[in-house]
Amino acid sequence: MAETASRVPVTTAEFVAWESRQEARYEYLGGIVRMMVGGTLGHHGIGGNLFAFLHGRVRAQGCRIFQEAVKLTCPSGDVTYPDVMVVCGPVRPTDLAATNPVLIAEVLSPSTEPRDRGEKWQAYQSIDALRHYLLIHQTHWCVELFTRCGAGWETTSLTGQDAAVPLSALDITVPLAALYEDTGLPVHPQPIRGVVG
Repeated sequence: MAETASRVPVTTAEFVAWESRQEARYEYLGGIVRMMVGGTLGHHGIGGNLFAFLHGRVRAQGCRIFQEAVKLTCPSGDVTYPDVMVVCGPVRPTDLAATNPVLIAEVLSPSTEPRDRGEKWQAYQSIDALRHYLLIHQTHWCVELFTRCGAGWETTSLTGQDAAVPLSALDITVPLAALYEDTGLPVHPQPIRGVVG
């Protein structure tokens, strides 16, 4: 979740230098700086479930998984803190931010959903390494999966306790039951598929 901290545009380099001196975390999207604020228990629980499910599986493939506190710098110049991201290329301890995630997941909330679907999604599409983008609902069992398909993206909406998210780039399938474990959320029906350009 985020709130607007400043509407004064600055360059990416100026933002990164400024943020390094702040106690709080901030995102930089389209020249707007927003302070990151705490999420709900449901938000953190779902993100934590995804992190826990993927952690050992992606490590076995030589990839690394990060949750919330690791900065992402996009080729577009935007800087975000995804809820979960998987990086399969090099990550050096001296790097200030990840730049090449294969997977990015955002847990939707009313205050962040417009940006997760809008500015962030636009920024994330500028990342050549990105193969999967997940939008995970926290009010009901539903995951929207965007998978790179040539020059466009295929989108699949997955719902219900028997559904699973196919992450083909990682050769991993994530059951929705694992994502929504211990959330107490109601279960909804089965997947709807489509393609977006």
